Amino acid sequence: MVSYGRHRWVGDARRSSNDVETLLADLTDDIVYQSSGEPEIVGKAAVRKWLAEYFGATRTHWEKTSIGFVVNGDWAFERYTYKSTDTDKKTGAVTTDIGKGINIFRRGSDGRWRVAIDGWSSDRPAGR
Repeated sequence: MVSYGRHRWVGDARRSSNDVETLLADLTDDIVYQSSGEPEIVGKAAVRKWLAEYFGATRTHWEKTSIGFVVNGDWAFERYTYKSTDTDKKTGAVTTDIGKGINIFRRGSDGRWRVAIDGWSSDRPAGR
């Protein structure tokens, strides 16, 4: 949920839910995911597959800090930093990451705000 007054989106909790359908509910049908080290993922069907594989292999927890938020008509733009903790479901190995990203939201004809583009990248040097 994007709110003009509070300027916040509940995507962190949804991402940390580790539930594909819960997270997809906050995405546009033409969602674009952009993460470092891999091609763009475009459309809900492709993102659903990516999320199912990701959540199938790991348990994740995201902490996101909004560092800038602008609303312009039916569009909103958010810069953020994140800390993620992923636990491998088979081995129990824990991987943590910190990075930054940008969310672009679009308000639908139903009045709901959904993420249209989510791009993020790690602050770790390439290859690590």
